Amino acid sequence: MGVRYHPIQSSKLEARTVAENPLEAPVAPLYISRPVLNVDEVMRWAASQGLQTMLLDLHVTILFSKQPVMWWAFTPDLRILRVTGSTGDDRKWEKFGTACVQRFDCPELTTRQRMWLNAGASSDFPDYKAHVTITYNDPQKAVEPYTGAFVLGPEIFKDIVTSPDGSDGPPAREMLISPGYATPGWNP
Repeated sequence: MGVRYHPIQSSKLEARTVAENPLEAPVAPLYISRPVLNVDEVMRWAASQGLQTMLLDLHVTILFSKQPVMWWAFTPDLRILRVTGSTGDDRKWEKFGTACVQRFDCPELTTRQRMWLNAGASSDFPDYKAHVTITYNDPQKAVEPYTGAFVLGPEIFKDIVTSPDGSDGPPAREMLISPGYATPGWNP
C-alpha cells in the first residue's frame, strides 16, 4: 500500500475562516473528515458488487470529538491524499452497526487522529479504523472489498450539530446505483 500527497492551490478551497485573534476562535466539538474525490470509481465497484444504493457524501472521518477543543490549535492538512489499493488484509468490507463500510489501513490518517487526541480531543472509538461508509442498505450477500485507490480531498473541519432527537447531525442520504454503472465504458 502506498500513499501519495498532491499539493493543491488553497484558493480553490472553501475553508473555514478562523478569527484573527486566536482567543476568539471557536472552542467547540469538532468533526474532521476528508471527502472521497474518485466517487465514480467507487460507484462502479459498488455496482459490480450488486449494491443498489450508495451514500451521496462519501468521506473518511478522521475525528469526531464531542469534547470541545480549540480549533485554532489545529491546522487542517490541505493536501490531496491518494491511498493506493491492495488485495491484502488491509482492505475489508465490514458492518459497523447498521453501516456497511470499506475499511482500509492508512497510517497517515491514524497518525492524524492520534495527534488530535493527544491535543485534547475525544473519540467514542478507542481504536481508529480508517473506513468509508458506502451504504446503510445491507446487500445481504458477500461483497468483495474495493481494491482500487481512494483519492481523498483536504481535511474539512465542521461543528458537530446535534439534532432535536439527540442524534449527531442529519440522516445520511443515499442514491440509487444503476446496474449499468458496472459496465466498463458506460457513461450515464
